[in-house]
Amino acid sequence: MTPQGSNSKLLPLVLLMAGCVTAGIALGITLKTSFPSVFGGGAVVGTGQNPSGKSDSNTGSADSGSNEANTGKIGGVGRAKDFSSRLQAIMEHTGVKRWKMLSDFIENLDPFQMSAALAAAEAIHGIDKPWLLGQLFSHWGDKDPKGALAYAQSLTKAGDRNWAVASVLVGWVQSDPTDALAWMQQLPAGTMKTVAMQQLVMQMAQTDPKTAVQLASSLPVNNRNMLLINSLQSWASQDPGGAMNYLQQMPNSGVKNSLIESVIATVANQDPIQAITLIGQMTAGSRQDLALQQVASIWGNNDSQAALTWANQQTDEHIKGAILGGIVNGMAQGDPQGAISYVMALPAGDARDNTLNSVMGTWANNDPQGAIAWAEQQTDPHITESIWQQLISRISQNDPQTAEGLVQHLPEGQIRNSCIQNIGLQLFQSDPSSAMQFISTISDENLRNGVQQSLASDWMRNDPTAATQWVNSSSLPDQIKKNILQKWKWSSGSD
Repeated sequence: MTPQGSNSKLLPLVLLMAGCVTAGIALGITLKTSFPSVFGGGAVVGTGQNPSGKSDSNTGSADSGSNEANTGKIGGVGRAKDFSSRLQAIMEHTGVKRWKMLSDFIENLDPFQMSAALAAAEAIHGIDKPWLLGQLFSHWGDKDPKGALAYAQSLTKAGDRNWAVASVLVGWVQSDPTDALAWMQQLPAGTMKTVAMQQLVMQMAQTDPKTAVQLASSLPVNNRNMLLINSLQSWASQDPGGAMNYLQQMPNSGVKNSLIESVIATVANQDPIQAITLIGQMTAGSRQDLALQQVASIWGNNDSQAALTWANQQTDEHIKGAILGGIVNGMAQGDPQGAISYVMALPAGDARDNTLNSVMGTWANNDPQGAIAWAEQQTDPHITESIWQQLISRISQNDPQTAEGLVQHLPEGQIRNSCIQNIGLQLFQSDPSSAMQFISTISDENLRNGVQQSLASDWMRNDPTAATQWVNSSSLPDQIKKNILQKWKWSSGSD
């Protein structure tokens, strides 16, 4: 974890590490145990210019007679051993304090100190090393991109060279994205250009997402989609109309569906009608229905009355059904009673039953006692059987003991037996004996015996004494008892 005040380049570097893994460059945990020994290079002094030849206002000339250049927290040009002693002192600290001190150390360096600082960082061991090296290159790229790139491109190993160049770009694109982009575009096709492009996209997604989307679109397929998604999400949060126009111009495809799905929640929170219009660009099918329900749920939670009014004006029954279901689910998050009242006013049928079950499931997750109290007041057998099954299923996941007591509301039959089985499986995790006793209430003999036989075999592995005692005293057929005990003896090597 890094402190809130740490260098703003950390997030792009973390994302860069993930991108470099995709490109075959080992980073982070998969980082080689030894970074290049100062990447095999000597000290490269700053130039005061960026690679395009412009004067860099962030860098100044090193005046050997200047007290300002040779004083302060870090010191002057310095030597590797000087920086090494400082870093060793910092590394004696832990947690947030260490990260803050490392960030301060880097921020106080000038370009003429970078090669010595890199040499000192090379001697560090542990998880801070990749972050520190990346931050050093990024800081150098911000202050003196020409000098940083000259150093990075002089590295011997291709993986180290590509990673270092990309790290330099982290800093450069923050101070001069135009020149950074121009420099990257002149690179020949290959891994270095791909990694550099990935880094530019990740950085520009935060400040210029439209350009980032355009850059990501030109990447190879295996590097493209995640960067496109990240850039589009940023674009949609800043300019939903612009992001929508881009998506609407794309040809229909699975990629387009995925990109729409990635931004739909962001657009829906700002303009749900625009979001539904965007979903119309998706291929018809289950993915489109789910996206409609997602938007409707957000809208229903934010402004249920407006959402219901709009939905009821629609003439396409399929779309109307998907939207209404989502709206009611959104309502159920904050007003389950209101959602239930709306559902119960719908015409009887499968659509109402399915929506009611969905609302009850949401209500049971958020307020199980409130949902149970409402269900106990219902008298229609068709409704009660359906909602009790849903309630018991949801509640048993977190509170099987409470669910056990609710089974009485179900009539004898397959649904009740299925609920008993599911609850019993949950109970078995903490109390095998009670679970076996509860499962014995299953009315279907074949189902009951099968479930108990399976659980008894598992129980034998964990607590053979208790399991054997239960098997011998159970109502299981003698042959099943014999099979369970013989299987245990065979698997345990007992005589």
